[in-house]
Amino acid sequence: MARGARHAAALRATLAGLDEGAASRRMPALTALAFRIPQKFGEKRLCIVYANPQLAVDVAPPAQGEAPCVQVQFANMPERTIVLGEKPASEIVQELLTMGRFAHERR
Repeated sequence: MARGARHAAALRATLAGLDEGAASRRMPALTALAFRIPQKFGEKRLCIVYANPQLAVDVAPPAQGEAPCVQVQFANMPERTIVLGEKPASEIVQELLTMGRFAHERR
């Protein structure tokens, strides 16, 4: 299994847990989340999709040989680019949790 696919699988498992326990109550700015594992050298596929009126997300398909990335922007916050496979899934989830809490507090 490629490194990116391992990170994607770990992130998907972690995010699935956010729908059930206490972690879901710490992310009030995110209402829905879906994750699909991208193919490293295949067709363009969505990586992360958010359904939230406070959040704008653009998925940038990877260029040849580059890791896929996603541009995340909450209302009243600067845009943040997250490159999948650049950091562990736990760090990405922690960053999303922090952004979600910050966006919720600013409302």
